[in-house]
Formats: sequence, C-alpha cells, structure tokens
Amino acid sequence: MPLKDDASLLAAVAQDRDRRAFESLYDRHHRLVFGLACRMLGDPGEAEELLQQVFLHAWERAGSYDQGRGSAAAWLAVMTRSRCLDHLRKRRRGRSRELAVGEPLLEALAGPAPAGPDPRLARAVAEALKNLPPEQRTAVDAVYFQGLTQVEAARTLRLPLGTVKGRLRLAMDKLALALGPWRSES
Repeated sequence: MPLKDDASLLAAVAQDRDRRAFESLYDRHHRLVFGLACRMLGDPGEAEELLQQVFLHAWERAGSYDQGRGSAAAWLAVMTRSRCLDHLRKRRRGRSRELAVGEPLLEALAGPAPAGPDPRLARAVAEALKNLPPEQRTAVDAVYFQGLTQVEAARTLRLPLGTVKGRLRLAMDKLALALGPWRSES
C-alpha cells in the first residue's frame, strides 16, 4: 500500500473497512496513544487496555473523523484523554467532577505531524514541556496528565483558580509557539 496521509487512511477504514489502512494508522499513532495513556493512568497494563479501546473505537467510528477539526493524531489523543479521564473517574469510585474545557495541549502535542511516527516530534514536545517555568509545568501536569479539573488542580496546588487558569493559558501559548514548526507540517 502506498504511503497515504492520515485522513485518507481513515476514509479507507470508514468506507472500505480497509485493514491495511487501519494497520498503517495504528503503526503511526500507537506510541502517542500508549504514551499519553501511560502518563495519565500511571500503569502500563491499563494503558495497553486503553490503547486497544481507542483503536477499536477508531475502527468503528472512522467515519466520524472530521479533518477540518484537527489532525488524526489530535482526534486519537482527545479520545485517549477522554477514556483516561473516564477510567480515572471510575478509579476514584464515582466521585463527580467537571471536565477541563478545551484541548489546546493535546492539539499542540498531536497536531499535524509528518506521516509516520517521528521521534523528533516527541523530543520537541518533551523539550517544550521541560522549558516551561516550573509553576506552569506543574499546572499542565495536573490538568492534562493527572486528569484533574482546573478546580481540583487549584485545590491540590493550593492556588486560586484564576492563578491556575492563567498559568495554563501562558503554558499553552508557550507550547504553541515552541511547537509551531511541527503544527505547520502536514
């Protein structure tokens, strides 16, 4: 199969149930999904299960992918985050909580990238996160990787909610700037 872009692969899965296209999509993005799930859940076994759930959902719902709303990697990352949050909620025994709004970090992490897995992108993301001021990195970690809402992060970090929101906004701006070259590649 000739190398295709992610949108073409998803279209082939949706229209023809093309297994090779699905395998190509998996090969390109399984590291992203598994890495995000490991980071959020803290358990490689649970992350492997979640990886299977995300790609099963992608197989079943490939037709729901809308290229105009973001890259396939971002679509998979948002699905992963959503399922991780569901899992963390269950782990917390049903404790209710509001979800953080927006997905700018996931889009920055998984926005349009060169076809296929690219270790340079992973290094760029890690470097961009490392270069954030510690207080911003802590807020990002709490909300996007530990699965806390902004309100929970404010309580956990013992900060006013407005401070947490401000740190997240500054961090998102810095990450978008640092990852700009990656986001413009397709």
